[in-house]
Amino acid sequence: MTPEQVRELQALVDEGEFALATRDSRTAHDRAVGVLGSVDGSAPVELVRAANRLRAAAQELDGDLDGAIETLTKLVADPHADEAWVSVVMSLVRCHRDRGEYSKAISVGEDARATIDELGLAHLTEAIQLTVTVAGAVYLRGDNRYAMRTLKRAIEVAERVNSPVALASAYWNASVIEAAEGSREKALHLAKLALSLFEAGDDSRNLGRIRGMVADLQLGLDDPDVTAAVENLDKADLELAWAPVSTTDLARQRLSRCDASLILGDLVDAEAQINECARLAPADAQALNAAVFIRRGQIAAAQFDIDKAKDHYRRATLLLTGAGADHAVAQTWFDLGSVLDELGDRDGAHDAFRSAAAARGLRSMRLGG
Repeated sequence: MTPEQVRELQALVDEGEFALATRDSRTAHDRAVGVLGSVDGSAPVELVRAANRLRAAAQELDGDLDGAIETLTKLVADPHADEAWVSVVMSLVRCHRDRGEYSKAISVGEDARATIDELGLAHLTEAIQLTVTVAGAVYLRGDNRYAMRTLKRAIEVAERVNSPVALASAYWNASVIEAAEGSREKALHLAKLALSLFEAGDDSRNLGRIRGMVADLQLGLDDPDVTAAVENLDKADLELAWAPVSTTDLARQRLSRCDASLILGDLVDAEAQINECARLAPADAQALNAAVFIRRGQIAAAQFDIDKAKDHYRRATLLLTGAGADHAVAQTWFDLGSVLDELGDRDGAHDAFRSAAAARGLRSMRLGG
């Protein structure tokens, strides 16, 4: 290929990356496919890698995890000594995790660890973030203690090499585990530490996501701090507006706003927020869609339409029954048990709590988890 052709194709990759930053996954994917269809054997290796990374990122953003995994697996098989390859491994781990393939996600990350050490990349922020991402998969598989030990090691390394981004990621995941264990005050403290670190950077995507988590924790306190939570949700809306986040992230933002409105007693806004959440939620996100029906049930119950509330709760039960077993499913079962208990359905609440325990691999339910 001539230098001019290479420059033209690189410009297409750059255009695709800009599109990706504005959540335009279609344009990003089209540019990547166009470049890959135009290169030949003389094309620079890094150009081909960059186009494949762009395609994988567009596929992931579009919810095509199968396509992203296929593309990323090929990239991971071609290790090279720079942060881009470590980021590819992390993306592959994340895609397997998001598909619920936790053991596969863990094995991919752990298999790459030796190569990362051999290439002298263990000190990179991306390498520490990979450890954090693997710890997240370990947590979702149900081993909280091992996940927390892994995160503590990541925190130590991040502090030693002075990597605020990696440290923020580790605090964030540790916060998730503390919340799952019922330690909401400690979880909120860790989430705020992560938030302060992200605020000092320029990652609007993760800044908006962690701010949304802080809001969730503030809403989940025994004495909910609704004012602070709504303020954080307002800021998160602005931060996520142009960030390359998934529709799942946007749906969860609406779910949090619904929760705030329910606490405030604003049923009109709560219904508007949950309708938008339902519109955004992917069809295969069963725990999230079950959460939508739980909120619809809460709204109906607040309007004294008990039959309608029970119907929504039944639909949530059906979704959760086929949702498998992980922490997100367990939390949603627990939420369902709580609202059924409030409705006076003791048997239904008991079954939901038992299902929550089973989804977490527990013999008894840890209240507040």
